[in-house]
Amino acid sequence: MRSSGPHLLFLTLFCWSLSSLSVTTEKVTDKTIEKVVEKSLALNLARDRQWLKLLHYEPGFWGTKKSQIDGPDFFLHPDGMKDPKAELIATIKAFWSVQPGTTEALNPQCKYPARYLYLKKKLGSYINYWPDQNCERFQKYFTALRGISVSLVFSSYYLNNPSSSFGHTFLRINKAPMKDGRRHELLDYGVNYAAAVDSSNALVYAFRGMFGMFRGSFTSVPYYYKVREYNNSESRDLWEYELNVSPEAVDMLIAHIWELGPTWIDYWYLTENCSYHMFTILEAADPSISLTENTKKYVIPSDTVKTVWNTPGLVKSFQFRPSIRTEFFARVKTLATSEREELIRIVENQEFSSRYEAMRPDQKRRILDAAVDYYDYKFSAQTQKKDSVETKLKNAVLSKRSEINLLTQPLKLNPNPLDMPHLGHGSRKIGLGFEGTKDSADLYHFQYKYALHDQLDPVLGYPEYAHITFWDVQASYHTLAKKIELEDWTLVEVISTSPVRDFAKSMSWRLKVGIERVRNENCDFCHFGGISGGGGYTFQMSEVPNFSSYLGLRGALMYSNDYSKKLYYGVGPNIRLRARWSEKLTALLETWVRIDPAAETQWYQEVTLSGQMMIGKDWGFRATAKDLGFDKSARIDWVLYH
Repeated sequence: MRSSGPHLLFLTLFCWSLSSLSVTTEKVTDKTIEKVVEKSLALNLARDRQWLKLLHYEPGFWGTKKSQIDGPDFFLHPDGMKDPKAELIATIKAFWSVQPGTTEALNPQCKYPARYLYLKKKLGSYINYWPDQNCERFQKYFTALRGISVSLVFSSYYLNNPSSSFGHTFLRINKAPMKDGRRHELLDYGVNYAAAVDSSNALVYAFRGMFGMFRGSFTSVPYYYKVREYNNSESRDLWEYELNVSPEAVDMLIAHIWELGPTWIDYWYLTENCSYHMFTILEAADPSISLTENTKKYVIPSDTVKTVWNTPGLVKSFQFRPSIRTEFFARVKTLATSEREELIRIVENQEFSSRYEAMRPDQKRRILDAAVDYYDYKFSAQTQKKDSVETKLKNAVLSKRSEINLLTQPLKLNPNPLDMPHLGHGSRKIGLGFEGTKDSADLYHFQYKYALHDQLDPVLGYPEYAHITFWDVQASYHTLAKKIELEDWTLVEVISTSPVRDFAKSMSWRLKVGIERVRNENCDFCHFGGISGGGGYTFQMSEVPNFSSYLGLRGALMYSNDYSKKLYYGVGPNIRLRARWSEKLTALLETWVRIDPAAETQWYQEVTLSGQMMIGKDWGFRATAKDLGFDKSARIDWVLYH
């Protein structure tokens, strides 16, 4: 176990400091305060790792320290944001100078219990007198949250919300088992850091989030709220990684979260985000843990999961909590064909047929249990309303279910190894390639993609039918023109191609925002910036190998400063065929034909055949052949994930 001191000693000090009875044995004088300050400076506490972590100081220019906390009320010294020593002295003076009658809201010890416990642990053997205060509000909070361990929880990718497209991480404080030895995880508490978002627009969120224009804050809520939000409302699977931290560190973590509650940190989508600050508060609670130093400067949730998983001795175990959607389709798989047909009649036609009535009780149980899960999955928000149509339909099913005196069979769902996020490829990708063309110059390519995953990348750890790209830059060197050109700069691209099937007939869709060099008969070296997207339907043809087809419409709205400075638009059919032969080998055939009414040559066609094979865990080769009608090309790329 990781621990920075004996748990018994820490617990004794902790209970002592929170006691409703003061243990004052000495009158506070300037000499007393001076003695405490001198000893803290002699022990060099201003440079101690845990002190720096509790105040969230990070190295700045020329070796200076600056706190990541942006709320000024968090600091007791005017220069506390950038001066650890000044803040340390101001903190000691504040703790030892509390006036009688000071309310709990204004009492420094009640506002900063983690700092107080830190000083008591470091100076306990040197200082006899400690001005312990009665902090009832904090004591109630601490009692409610207190646990014996901590888990990092990863909530899977959710494409319908721009703030959660890359997943989300938060901490869970795990309570001790009950007297009967059982753990009730829903009674645990979740600790979350998130931006106070006031827009659901993906572009607005991306822009403001990238430049720290949202305030980020810490919150703590019962874990069942997080389960209801992610597992039920958004149908997101949860992956729970229990960490090897001591109960002492858990106590310090709770005290530190209390300190952070009233303040804020500017939320930066690429750096100081939900994932990064789960690491900073863990390090503040247990300074022996080093996570921020071992993760990337620009971090996303899947990166933090891999960092935790790859830190020796940190992860004790992990568990999979399936979403209501995952559970529903697991139940559907257990149904016979006749039972599935009756389920469709019930949920789509609200019909209990004579065939259903003639079934055995165990068959009815399986059908109705699946129907209840269907309403919870498909209409999670509507079924929370008392008089909604969906609530009445669900109640009709529950009424039928109450007539069957058989218990619901518990599901035993083992996670698919392909879905485990800690096993996925790195979020960054570097590519080096060569392209030969039939009627134009050969090209040397370079690619750097910040995040995250496309449908040719190895599927291990990522959604099968999702493509999530952010900040993908591709450039090329033209051997004939002897110059470097921007080929593609994708700010964001999301493609969702979940197949149509019983009980899930959702439309597939795509959206891309960026700049690209469009090669067509109108212009070869023209760059177009704009938005493209489309919608249609995906059908799964087989599971092994995984083969799917997509048919839909795709359009684009583009502007070119190189070519006649006009706004161009076009739309046409889009077909995709995807085959994943194994977790390391995938192929994709796509064609797009569109009409560009504003262009001189109005017909544009593009047929692309591409495939990728992984050789090592983090590297492989991608081959692409493209037919543009007026020109054909073939390309090979070496790709590296990190």
